[in-house]
Order: sequence, then structure tokens, then C-alpha cells
Amino acid sequence: KQKGVDYIADVAEWMLSTYPNAQLLMIGPVGDCFGSYAKAKFEAIHEGGRFKENLFVYADFLVVPQELKLACDFCLMPSRDEPFGYVDIEFAWFGASIV
Repeated sequence: KQKGVDYIADVAEWMLSTYPNAQLLMIGPVGDCFGSYAKAKFEAIHEGGRFKENLFVYADFLVVPQELKLACDFCLMPSRDEPFGYVDIEFAWFGASIV
């Protein structure tokens, strides 16, 4: 619930339909029922086939390569309550705006 990734899951299909050149990557472990919901929703969208080239889902820890951080225009952080996160700092170091 804290991370708010379920918010992104709820708008992912709209976002990828509206912005066909967008790439959406969701990386990180499932921590609660909200994360489980988001993982299931993202996987269903991906398996639907329509966005296989635009959606990457990896529900575990992953060291994100520097090249990927450099390629990002922005990083979505829809946290309901995030005391301090390193993800936003990491992506900001590489020039990505944090939303």
C-alpha cells in the first residue's frame, strides 16, 4: 500500500494506449496485497499481447543498469506514504524527473 504501485497498474493500459511510444517498466518485490494486485494486473496486461513490447514487469529485486536510468524521461513514484526512498534519488542522479 505504501508504494502506490497499484495506482500505476490501474492506469497502465490507458497510459500505453494513449502514448503508444511509451515504455513502462515495473521493477521491485511484492510487499503486500496491493503489490500482489499490481503484479497480477501488469502480468495480465502483458500476457494480453497488446503491450508486450511496451511493458516490462519484474516483481523482485533487480539491480537496474545505469543505461536504463539514463534512458528514462521520468520515474513514477505514486507513494501513499514514503518516508524517504532511494529510487527517486537514483533516477534523479541520472536526470530523470520524479513524478
